[in-house]
Amino acid sequence: INSNKKEVTTALDQFADYQKIWEKERDVLMEEFMKDDPRLSEFEAAIRGFEDLEVEISNLPEYYDAGPIALYTEHLKIGLTNETKAWRMLYGKYCSSK
Repeated sequence: INSNKKEVTTALDQFADYQKIWEKERDVLMEEFMKDDPRLSEFEAAIRGFEDLEVEISNLPEYYDAGPIALYTEHLKIGLTNETKAWRMLYGKYCSSK
C-alpha cells in the first residue's frame, strides 16, 4: 500500500491547481472584488477565466493510473465544473446588479 501511496498522491496533486475554485467563500471574494468598483471588462475577464478553467477540467484524463489502482475522475470533474459554473453565475449576478 505504501508503494502506491506516492502514485495516488501524485495523481491527486494534478487537481491542486483548482483549489482556488473551492478554497474561499464566494461572497467574501466578491465583496473584495466589488470594493475596487470593477469595470465591465474585469467582469468579462473573470468569467472568461472560469470558462477557460472549465475547458481545462473537461480535458483532464478520465482516470489516472496509480500502480494497480485506477483513479476515475468523472465525479471530481463534474464537481469542479459545477463550481466554475457557480462562479460564473455569481460574477454575472454582481455585474448585472452594478
